[in-house]
Amino acid sequence: MIDVINISKSNNTYDFNEKVGVNYFSQEKNQNNNELIKLNKKNKDTFTKSSELSEKEKKIVEELKRRDEAVRQHEQAHIAAGGSLVRGGANFNYQVGPDGKHYAIGGEVQIDVSPEDTPEATIRKMQQVQRAALAPADPSPQDRAVAAMASRIEAQAAAEQRSNQSNSSIINSKSNNSEARKSSTNISPQAKLALSAYQKSNYSF
Repeated sequence: MIDVINISKSNNTYDFNEKVGVNYFSQEKNQNNNELIKLNKKNKDTFTKSSELSEKEKKIVEELKRRDEAVRQHEQAHIAAGGSLVRGGANFNYQVGPDGKHYAIGGEVQIDVSPEDTPEATIRKMQQVQRAALAPADPSPQDRAVAAMASRIEAQAAAEQRSNQSNSSIINSKSNNSEARKSSTNISPQAKLALSAYQKSNYSF
């Protein structure tokens, strides 16, 4: 999952969790993990050894292994596509299996979605955010929400870019007209007479 951060504009964070069976807020995540690990260490002796696992427990371990691999691949895809926009590595939430080992069942990476100084730079950045959010083979609903948010920011930046280009065209047009008027006032009397005669001989029907 992607945890969106807006570095330069606000301190708001958005959690996009894809946990299995449980959902945590990011503020509580580390505390919950630490408590879980402490509890598991205390009760470590209650777990059977892998060689003594029942068939049911072995199936649970295999499922946890598959989940662990899928979660790590998912987060790595976010990181690879996010590049320099990713802040830090992936953070994982773990579950202890019947064999006493910790398996990742959820994860997150943080990505910067703050607008840049220019619309052009913001557009490029939001396009990369969208690629990062949708990079995994199985984007979660939260990943799609991040991509949609980046798309909205990109659209706003594109509108700003068009507005700037329009204003620039108006300014250039006014400047060109002003230069033309200045140029016409500087021509010689003979040229003015010739221009007047030419204009009179060219009527529009």
